[in-house]
Order: sequence, then C-alpha cells, then structure tokens
Amino acid sequence: MIKKINCWEGKQYKLVSSDNYDAYLKELGMGLVQRKMGNSQQPIILLHKIESTHNLITLANVEQEPTILTFKLDKAFDEETYDLRKVSNVLHMFDNTLVQEQKGIVTARITREFHHTKMIETLVANKVVAVRVFRALEEDEMEDMSEVIGKLEADERQRQADGEENSRSKSKLEKKEH
Repeated sequence: MIKKINCWEGKQYKLVSSDNYDAYLKELGMGLVQRKMGNSQQPIILLHKIESTHNLITLANVEQEPTILTFKLDKAFDEETYDLRKVSNVLHMFDNTLVQEQKGIVTARITREFHHTKMIETLVANKVVAVRVFRALEEDEMEDMSEVIGKLEADERQRQADGEENSRSKSKLEKKEH
C-alpha cells in the first residue's frame, strides 16, 4: 500500500484573496470593529503534526503571538475563540482536507483544502458562505516558527510523559486492589 503524503507538511500558506468574509464574520455575531480587524489581516497558516496531535497555527502578523488550535482528529473539544465565543469543535481529515465542525450559538463549518501551491478555506455559518484562498509560501518567504513549534513539541512530550506516569500509577493501584 502506498502511503499518501500530506502536501501541507512543512508548508506555510498566506492569505491572498477573500470573498464574502465580512458577511461570514457578521453572521457569527462579530461587531464592526472586529470585522474590520479580521478583514484587514493577511494571516499565515501552518498545520503541524506531532504524533497524533495536530496544531493549526495562525500568525496574523509578525508582531503578534500566533493563535494555536491544538486538537486530535475526530475528538471533540471546547474552545474560546479569539472573539470570545465559546464553541465545541471536532476536526476530521479526509486526504488533504481538514474539516472543522464548530458548534456554539452559531454553528459553523470550516473546510481547508490543502494543495501543493495553495490552500482553499471555505467557511459556512448558517447559509452564509465565504471563501478565502491562501498561497503556499516559498522557502525564503516563510516566517521562522521554530520557537513556536519547539514549544509545542516539548509540551506534547510532557503530556505523553504525564500520560505514561498516570497509566503506571493507575496500574499499580489496580494491582493493590486485587
């Protein structure tokens, strides 16, 4: 069996065009100031995988800390979005397409189709649809995210070590009870 290569690995994608994004943000309940700020950004997106954990890293601009959405595929989790909405998320991966189901006051679906030269993001809230196109950055254009990725990898190693320690402790406790 041939292993399919994830075309998004090692790539950063920068926003180049956006259609109907303001209407999408309005449908989510964002005010004018939040929408203007959202529409003025040209974020860079990077999808990074460590073991079974994915990190969707969004860099709005180089002066700000990146926004990081950490998740395991097909596992629901709660999130407070940057605009302070409380939502429940679950993300699924189909080949090189990442689908995010977001449930809150407004239900949204964000589909990100990763290609070698671009990423197409389709956002749907109720019946409002927005489409944003990102281009894959060349090696010399990429932002240095090694510090962020290093921290994420260290955090994941710590979570795994904590999980192994918890498993050993639980196993010892179960043996004592028998």
